[in-house]
Amino acid sequence: MIIGYARLSKDDQRKKYVSIENQKDIINKYAKANGLVVDKIYEDDGYSGYTLDRPGLNEIQHLVDEGLVDVILVKDLSRLGRHNAGVLLLLERLRKRGVRIIMIDDNYDSNVDDDDIVGIKTWYNERFVKDGSKKVRNALKNMQENGNLIMSVPYGYIKDPYVKTKYYIDEEAAVWVKKIFETYADGGGYKKTAKALNEMGVPTPSMLLDRRKREKGIVSKIKVATGWETNAIRRIIQNDFYIGTLRLRKTIRNGINGDQKRISEEEQHIFENAHPSIISLELFKLVQSINERRRESNSYKGTRKYDNLYGGLLFCGDCGSSLTIAHYNDEGITSYACRVYRERGVSACSAHSINKKELDLIIQDYLILCRSAMKSMIESLDSIMHEQLRQSNGKDKKLKMLKENIKTAQEELKIIMQQKIRDIKGVGNDPTMAEMISQTYDEMRNEKLTKINNLQAQINEYENMDKNRSDIKRNFTTALGLFDEIIKAPKISKRQLETLVEKIYIYENQSIEIRLRGELGNIFKDQTIMRMSKEDRIKRTIINYISNVNSFGKVKLLNEIRKYDTIANYAMIPILDEFIQKGYVKQTEKRHKADHPPYICVASKDEMLRGFNICTDIDTIYRYCNLNAQFETIIKINTWISRYL
Repeated sequence: MIIGYARLSKDDQRKKYVSIENQKDIINKYAKANGLVVDKIYEDDGYSGYTLDRPGLNEIQHLVDEGLVDVILVKDLSRLGRHNAGVLLLLERLRKRGVRIIMIDDNYDSNVDDDDIVGIKTWYNERFVKDGSKKVRNALKNMQENGNLIMSVPYGYIKDPYVKTKYYIDEEAAVWVKKIFETYADGGGYKKTAKALNEMGVPTPSMLLDRRKREKGIVSKIKVATGWETNAIRRIIQNDFYIGTLRLRKTIRNGINGDQKRISEEEQHIFENAHPSIISLELFKLVQSINERRRESNSYKGTRKYDNLYGGLLFCGDCGSSLTIAHYNDEGITSYACRVYRERGVSACSAHSINKKELDLIIQDYLILCRSAMKSMIESLDSIMHEQLRQSNGKDKKLKMLKENIKTAQEELKIIMQQKIRDIKGVGNDPTMAEMISQTYDEMRNEKLTKINNLQAQINEYENMDKNRSDIKRNFTTALGLFDEIIKAPKISKRQLETLVEKIYIYENQSIEIRLRGELGNIFKDQTIMRMSKEDRIKRTIINYISNVNSFGKVKLLNEIRKYDTIANYAMIPILDEFIQKGYVKQTEKRHKADHPPYICVASKDEMLRGFNICTDIDTIYRYCNLNAQFETIIKINTWISRYL
């Protein structure tokens, strides 16, 4: 059996190498001129010569193994392959099988010529591939370093059909990108977010691309995903392309046709604010924070029946492990307990259990107190800034000193550059020494420039102090607005909670430590709140309710208490009797015989709290609150608020 073989790689196509059809024509003409009849010509179009794993070549090798091939004709040796060792092994294998190889352009016939020159040719062909690959890699690297290599853009963006380096926001898809981030920030995990998109009939990225190709009359060969999956949500959630960041050279390939590996962030080419963002920096950072906490603390991989408001936030104050769901009912999660205790028992840790409704109340109270403390900070802001100026002996004196320091640093920088030139001239024609001197002085120059920039930043801070004061007041007022929004809402959302709270520690001694996010933690730090007993919580609920209504009955009172605590009707009666015995509540006359007599409150809220000795923790919050913060801390807090709130 006489067969021919033709191959053309994608690189060959770009270089206008002899086409597959031309190779076939050369093979057929040679065969006819030499009295040979070609039974079939096998081909591999678009396959690199550096790999021998090609469909057409594999089929030929299968026929050779079965002893069905007598002669193989190829245009030249490079069509068989460009891998030196691989091609030599292939030729040796064909020789042992008695197969005759004819390479037309190389004037080689294995029945006539020796193989001495073949090794040189295969080496040359491999060098051709490697040199070409190196040139391509260098060109791509240069484009990456300049931010000009845009191979593809993620869902939410669309490439310019005419200018390869340009791309724009895809308004149709951008709506759903925002929805994905907001749903995740509001407590939806990967699965819940994907399910929500599927229920709304949102097209997947491949569905959108397939539809647009068909609309343009282009035959689409895209493998279409008919529904959103968790991996797609994860890729979108973690991609900082959506905040305007362009990352290039994220992976490199090990050799020609080798495996790709991801490289470290330090080696990537990163361009911030390279294009319009779809997602705000604040929302992106919030989502990454939630995502990181879930990875660290949540081993549950399914879709929960109920939203876990405190997921990733609750921790055991004694062993440090996360608190997991302990109980739930038809209404949702009811309590949490230490994960280590639930998995390993009392020998490892104690329960540290807490009722979710109790936790809701504690968080709400804590945020009310924090809001009050922040309001006091705003009111004392002027005196804090005035004290900062007084300690630095006045604004003008401080500015003068900073400007003198920056002038001195600039003069030192000038001397460094002059000395660098003199020293390089002094070494004459010694390039190695000149390079070492240059690097040393460059490091000195960079250190001096950093110092100058830091000094200039301090000058700008003091010169803009009056502006800073108004900006800080405005931003702190915005923060108060967020606290008010949360406090007045029927229930706090996952997104609101994640924005403010970093961690909540539950201790065995019935105390709770709440750590707020960012610089807010510098104000409200090292604080613990003592949990109330269940009886005190119920009394406080009663006090809050009856001090805001004209009259009430037992049924309404019982329903109000059950919003926050579980209690039986018989257990409420003695508590209500205490209010009556202390003279805080009086029973009125019946309006009708069938009616239960209503009750009225005759004491103030503060009087009842004092009478039952119920602590509201207001003293605790002020005792630990760092209201005497320095100006630098105020600036940091202001920056955090303006960025995240």
